[in-house]
Amino acid sequence: MSMVSTRSLIRRAVLGVGAAVSLTLPAVAVAGPSIVAHAAGSSPIPAIRQALKGVTSYRVDGSLIGTGNAVTKLSIISVHRGNVAQLQATITAPNSSGNPAYSDIVIVGSRVCARQSARAHYSCTVNATQALSVEKSLNLLALFNTSSVNTDTYVPTAPKTIEGQVCNGYTVVNRSTKKSSGALYVARGSNLPYQIVGKSSTSSSGFNNGVITFSRYNDPALTVPTIK
Repeated sequence: MSMVSTRSLIRRAVLGVGAAVSLTLPAVAVAGPSIVAHAAGSSPIPAIRQALKGVTSYRVDGSLIGTGNAVTKLSIISVHRGNVAQLQATITAPNSSGNPAYSDIVIVGSRVCARQSARAHYSCTVNATQALSVEKSLNLLALFNTSSVNTDTYVPTAPKTIEGQVCNGYTVVNRSTKKSSGALYVARGSNLPYQIVGKSSTSSSGFNNGVITFSRYNDPALTVPTIK
């Protein structure tokens, strides 16, 4: 069983934002980048899963290069206050014409607000099913709790300091092809994931690469905007 890759992870985020925006605003065509970095293996996953049980908030920033060197930038803030999920996701990605398209979505409980310009007003709707679906689609940490995260192998590599955290590095090797598809960096002590680095070669577009960085775990100052 093939596990969820960075390509799938980012595509999930891209399509999640696009789908949420399309429910309240005109649809935006967003191209998902072709990035492969399997976050699987035997060593760090159990400790990561245990560490994530105590996470109530975090931030994600991603920069990816896809077909034709098209750049997709992604930022997600996720906060849980009691039983209320709060999330903001902003993404800038090439549209069907190859021009940068901006999308911004804010979810608080069952209320979903979206806009397609940083200067525009949000358009909002209340829909508990929609809010839950989009929130789940943008929960990038869920990657580490999928049932298929044990299909690849980790090989220890050089440590790296990310967001002030010294992280152990792992080269991720596909068990079937025996080829490296990226790297995962996990903070020493806390066992929280801090970065996924993906790089792949495709016959149609050469090398595609990307970096997803997690930060500000359980930061009480991390908030999503209040939309009136």
